[in-house]
Amino acid sequence: MTKSVSELIMDYFKKHPNEDLKHGPVVDWVTERWLKEHKEPPRDPWRAIRALHQEGILIKVKKGIYKYEPDYVKNVELFEFSSETKEKIFKKDNYKCGSSPFQVGNFSSFGSIQVSTLSRRYS
Repeated sequence: MTKSVSELIMDYFKKHPNEDLKHGPVVDWVTERWLKEHKEPPRDPWRAIRALHQEGILIKVKKGIYKYEPDYVKNVELFEFSSETKEKIFKKDNYKCGSSPFQVGNFSSFGSIQVSTLSRRYS
């Protein structure tokens, strides 16, 4: 079974844990592996690296440089708005989504807000 672009990226980062890695060599390695099983090059491995960072898997050191730390963990907590608070927000926004100043983070379901906290696991 072929691996996804993200899986190939993670293979590379896992071979180089705790190293600051530039986008370019990672993309070159992933593209080389991808072309062994596909006719077309991967669509956007650069974006896949950024997405892995946004998911909390990779650490962005600075622009274009990421690293993988095996002990790095992203904890996600969901906080539910009360019915009263939801009603106030809906009323203020004329019962439309998308214009509330309370939209911080990603909504995983109606009426709850996803708050990401990053932590490191120490053994």
